[in-house]
Amino acid sequence: MAKKKYPARVRFFVADDIRVDGPNPKPIVLGLFPDDVVFVGLEKDQVEPSPEKPLVLESLAILAAFIDCKGPFETEASLYQPDGSPLFEKKKIEGGVNTDSAVGKNSINFIMKFMPFTVSRFGIFKLVIKLGTKPYEYEFSILKRPAG
Repeated sequence: MAKKKYPARVRFFVADDIRVDGPNPKPIVLGLFPDDVVFVGLEKDQVEPSPEKPLVLESLAILAAFIDCKGPFETEASLYQPDGSPLFEKKKIEGGVNTDSAVGKNSINFIMKFMPFTVSRFGIFKLVIKLGTKPYEYEFSILKRPAG
């Protein structure tokens, strides 16, 4: 069995949707939020989201690109809300992830899609993906669109 190699570099992207299509499974990113901030417009009389009255986004997707690595890796993911409470925690990814099925020979593209994505408060969300024993963290914001 080949020796595992943890990623030399990791990049994260948040978008409206991320798909894989065709025989060469390159990610297709739709509605990229390049600054890691998702702005949500509210109607004039609409209140900010709360646990009692959450806001529902049609979809949200995150791509984690693990570059220059060698798997397979047991994998788990956690997503935390702005107040630190988990949307989900230590969710095991059945079968883990492996470089053999990735776009690049020594890379892993891991896509998480949420359809719908429920927002109970605006702020900074934190995603933690654990490959083997090593965690990789990514923060993105969901905020109210500024007026104007």
